[in-house]
Amino acid sequence: MSVNETRRIDLLEAAQQTLGRDVAITLMEMLPPSGWGDVATRQRVDSLERDMHLRFDAFETKYDARFGAVDARFDAVEARFDAVDMRFDSFAAEIRSELRAGIAEMQASTTRWAVGTIVAIVGVGAAVTGVILQFG
Repeated sequence: MSVNETRRIDLLEAAQQTLGRDVAITLMEMLPPSGWGDVATRQRVDSLERDMHLRFDAFETKYDARFGAVDARFDAVEARFDAVDMRFDSFAAEIRSELRAGIAEMQASTTRWAVGTIVAIVGVGAAVTGVILQFG
């Protein structure tokens, strides 16, 4: 037969008549509210605690492995980015070198053209001066 609230009240009243009000209330406070079958033993609580620790340890192991795999994938991606970065740096250095060589060649060509043009202008000027002096 299960303990319900009506039976608990009947017990309290009987205990008050036999033991007195204060003792009856103390007795009722010491009894579980729903019966001894629902009270957890220390052994059961310890067992549940061990089970919880095992489950959490398994959970941590599983997710540590998962995050280890994710970390490894990120490391691989980072290595690929580093390789691309190195190739880009090498390509940029090669382009800079070619640009410098091209600019140097253009400067030399411009200098040769300017010197040739100046020499030609001086020559034309001398020839014109000579013609003016000869016919003038």
